[in-house]
Amino acid sequence: MKTYYRLATLKREEIQISADTKNQIFFKMLDFTTTINNHIDIVHSFEKVNTLMSDKPHYITQKLFSTKGKKRFFTGELAIATKENILLFLEKSIKDSDLRSLILAPVFELEPNYVIFIHEDESFFKYIAPISAIK
Repeated sequence: MKTYYRLATLKREEIQISADTKNQIFFKMLDFTTTINNHIDIVHSFEKVNTLMSDKPHYITQKLFSTKGKKRFFTGELAIATKENILLFLEKSIKDSDLRSLILAPVFELEPNYVIFIHEDESFFKYIAPISAIK
């Protein structure tokens, strides 16, 4: 299946990331949402989304991947953008009834401190690592 939805209207930083690195970043973010001990905050209103995010630049990615055997492959797009630009992008997507499943996390080196999963129905889930896990 081919997807034509892109993050084209998102103002973002120009980055050069290899496909392998994008794959690693995406799956660290996705896997973070399935960690049992993580705390979850749920917001059902776009107006409150900015309270979920820090002011740091964030990775933003589509929740798109495929599998071949036991191997998983990220097939979406990954970008880095400011909080303000992400909020503008989300607001426009909601206004145009074109919101898709997205995953956000502040730019990280090893593991994210939190991940925000955005569902197409305008539900926002913030997964937060337990205090003992944050380094």
